[in-house]
Amino acid sequence: MYFKVDRFPYSSLQVFQAFSLGLIYILAMPSKDALILGLTISLVGMFFRTWASGYPSSQKFFVFGPYRFLRHPHHLGSFLIFLGGAIASRSVWAIGWVMVGTALLYRYMYKEEDIFSKTAGVEFKQYRQQMSSFIPNLIPWPVSKDYSKKFSLSYSMLKGKRRELDVLIVLLVTYGILYSLIKMDYPLWLQFSLGLTIIAAFICRGFFVIWKKNRLNTE
Repeated sequence: MYFKVDRFPYSSLQVFQAFSLGLIYILAMPSKDALILGLTISLVGMFFRTWASGYPSSQKFFVFGPYRFLRHPHHLGSFLIFLGGAIASRSVWAIGWVMVGTALLYRYMYKEEDIFSKTAGVEFKQYRQQMSSFIPNLIPWPVSKDYSKKFSLSYSMLKGKRRELDVLIVLLVTYGILYSLIKMDYPLWLQFSLGLTIIAAFICRGFFVIWKKNRLNTE
């Protein structure tokens, strides 16, 4: 089950992700224990994202995969990835930013659902009332009878709407850099410059994606 979002929430999400990753680099004071804990949390988030993205999307309401346990497994995965990175950086400010930013963007999940509920019917309203947004339910929702697609790792990583391989690469590079900060003594200006570069790159990428989508829609 996927939700369509308009370009304003999407651009806001890109800005949030950019600043989260940038602050993790700028404020990082990692230790080995923090790195292990953060990486574990991030890998759990990567698991949720990969699982949620491994099914072809549909305009109709179908419940499958991780959506049987919670309404927004992809958002949960993203939150855990950034929270893990912030914990690995051992920065209270980075952790606080991730928590506050997630709380502010949480309302967009409801906006997605409000848009989708106009065409999804009664079943979705029941699903929305009984399933949690972020906390997995112990009792799964039944798989939709008309949905026959199976999970595909290659679709999730390479062919899907969100292409999780890109996220995995960013995750591995991030933890590689954090690990190098433990082993080497980087000058503060280099660490700060790296963070600012990441912020600028992510914001530019987000608006490029929006521009590309708008161009395709007008052709």
